[in-house]
Amino acid sequence: MINRRFDRQSIWIRRFVRLLLGGEKADLKGADLKFANLKWADLKWANLERAALQGANLMGADLKGANLMRTDLRGADLTGTILKGVNLEGAELENADLKGANLKGANLMGADLKGAILKWSILEDCRLQGGKMPDGKIFDPEIHTIVMLTLGPE
Repeated sequence: MINRRFDRQSIWIRRFVRLLLGGEKADLKGADLKFANLKWADLKWANLERAALQGANLMGADLKGANLMRTDLRGADLTGTILKGVNLEGAELENADLKGANLKGANLMGADLKGAILKWSILEDCRLQGGKMPDGKIFDPEIHTIVMLTLGPE
């Protein structure tokens, strides 16, 4: 019963985003989307500032240019997600799975990436100042080195 309810909620959320907002410039500021299934969702340029997306499935979603400032993405699945030019300033990405995510030009200033999986992620031209890195330390170019701007397997 619980799984059916969750599946219906996931379908409703995807329809809501796709049909009512069309993905383009959707305003979901402060929305509670915890554990939502938004796999392959089109959320380009969406405003998800301060949204609750803990444990959400955003695998393969397109969030190009979206505002995710101070968004809670702890434990979210962002595998293969397009995050080009996204504003993730102050976002909580603790233990998020960002394998293969494209973060080119993203603003990660002050973001918490502690325990995040960044294998095969593209971090070219990212702003990381003041962000907490997967090792739990604050980003410091003197300490942290991003080789070829793409993190690979350990």
